[in-house]
Amino acid sequence: MRKMTFIIAVLLVLSLNFTVMAQEVVTVEAWSIAADGLAEIIPAFEEETGIKVELKKTENATMKQNLLLSLNAGTGAADVVLMEDFWAPRFLDTGGFVDITDRVEEHYGKFLEFKWDPIEMNGKYYGMPWDIGPVGLFYRRDLFEKAGLESEPEAVAEMLSTWEKYYEVAEKIKSETGTYMLAYGKSNYDNRMFQNMLQQQNLGYFDENGDVLIDHPQVIETAKYINQLWEDDLALDAAEWTTGWYAAIETGEIATVVSGSWLGGFLKGWIAPEHDGVWGVVPLPAWEEGVRTANNGGSSLYITNQAENVDNAFKFIEYALTRNEPQLAMYESQDLFPSLTSTYEADLFEKPDPYFGGQKQRQTFAELAEDITPFYFTTDFDEAATYVSNAFEEIALGAEVEEEFKDAAEKTRRETGRD
Repeated sequence: MRKMTFIIAVLLVLSLNFTVMAQEVVTVEAWSIAADGLAEIIPAFEEETGIKVELKKTENATMKQNLLLSLNAGTGAADVVLMEDFWAPRFLDTGGFVDITDRVEEHYGKFLEFKWDPIEMNGKYYGMPWDIGPVGLFYRRDLFEKAGLESEPEAVAEMLSTWEKYYEVAEKIKSETGTYMLAYGKSNYDNRMFQNMLQQQNLGYFDENGDVLIDHPQVIETAKYINQLWEDDLALDAAEWTTGWYAAIETGEIATVVSGSWLGGFLKGWIAPEHDGVWGVVPLPAWEEGVRTANNGGSSLYITNQAENVDNAFKFIEYALTRNEPQLAMYESQDLFPSLTSTYEADLFEKPDPYFGGQKQRQTFAELAEDITPFYFTTDFDEAATYVSNAFEEIALGAEVEEEFKDAAEKTRRETGRD
């Protein structure tokens, strides 16, 4: 009898241990380079905390679709998920995430202020900021030199200090070399550059109250600028992430690219790895009012309400995103530019980059990051973006800019019920 009692006691202890072990697992889902970055820091987190992390790597589009299905079904979502800032508001609207306002309160001042906007809804915070895409102007030194222009970053930054000057340089480069200044697709394009140009001016498709801004006078003027680039044959008709765009960058068919800091990693890795010393980076040209940068891309980590152990899930988020060491490790290996401002003091940002001709391009982007202003996505961003894209397609075919943007604004208001 005593032997039986002992065996039962041992089994109970083992059962309890297995239960505890089962509870000490955090599931995380992310895509592409973000998943690769997290994979690098997970071993150190597991060693420090004893919490096991199961990481699932999924393609962006697939994850977006599957996550929405899981949230609506109430099952199938990971404990911690990565969401891009521009689609986060729509997903938060499902009610499928844990309110972590009290947990993140102590970290408010550690991140760039604009990063908190996409993860907030109705005064509550549901995520922790991660990476950003401070926008700069990537330019080809060789093509500037071919056109008889200076090519060092300091000189180019001054030469392209305004969008008016940018246009003048575009005309000179085209006349001297036959090269387009940039690529801007006339169809099937998400218009990220246009959004960046609006963000520079504290504009967007919506204002901070969620009201539609598509027919704002300055939004229309900015669209006219894009159209003028087409009409004067200064912009190549090639949308980002298409074969034509890759070829234009690789062969020197375009002289500049407006993009987030992450483009540097793509250039080095697979778009133009042989271009050592060819590229430089400067701030965006300025409008009459506004800053010389914007944000393109970026994501944050969230805890779904399907998480079995919210405390452990938050421990992982806190470890990955609020400490310099893991953030710098993921930035150096995957070009995931941190929004954690304390990282900008690290030696990594002072290192000359051979690919960019020895320029300290990380420092350039760190300085720009501090100037980024909010861009308000709202839960209806996809609808607005579709109407703006349709407007540009019509404009490319000869329609009037003002008429098309007023029509896009009205359609957005009608479909979303916004002012």
